[in-house]
Amino acid sequence: MGLDLALLAVPKEAENILKKAERKIDTEYSDIIFHLPRAFQDDFQDFGHSDWIEFKNDAQDLVKNYPEGNFDSKFYIDTNRTYGVLDYLIAQRENVGINDSNSFFYDGIKFENCKSGQGFSLIYWDLNVLQKKKKILDSLSFEKLYTFYDFRKMIDEGVYKIEQVNENIEELQNVFIEVKKFLKYAIELKGYVLVLKS
Repeated sequence: MGLDLALLAVPKEAENILKKAERKIDTEYSDIIFHLPRAFQDDFQDFGHSDWIEFKNDAQDLVKNYPEGNFDSKFYIDTNRTYGVLDYLIAQRENVGINDSNSFFYDGIKFENCKSGQGFSLIYWDLNVLQKKKKILDSLSFEKLYTFYDFRKMIDEGVYKIEQVNENIEELQNVFIEVKKFLKYAIELKGYVLVLKS
């Protein structure tokens, strides 16, 4: 089953939340991380549960470490279900077989202590991983990538949501451009990117 994927750039102080999630592995705190972008908002529902209240407070403390103490939407990108196609095109361009260990989006540091509601482990990119990914994308143009686009072959290989994306190539190009911008902002933040799958 394929799921949606979003990327969240966080300041290095997010380490505090990750370390706490490791210590509190048998509580709900460690799995709430997938809700981090929403927890930045004042109206985040904590359900009166101690783990959720603690997480909300930690998330709102983290916001203070963003530039000017505010979370900006440029630090978050929803891939609009195009990540499977982009993964495929990048793998074709780099001449590698695609699987979770070398996919552009899933190739990162697995944090087993945090699981999404669907049972997927949190993946994050540190500064080294971020710089490698930026270098790959900076070497590509959408036009170069698109030369590897083969709808029939991609259907046969089970590329996620290819039927939807095939009708909307402009959206695919826009997400490619947005991911390039996002990586630039994430590196400037000098923290991490959390790969959130839900």
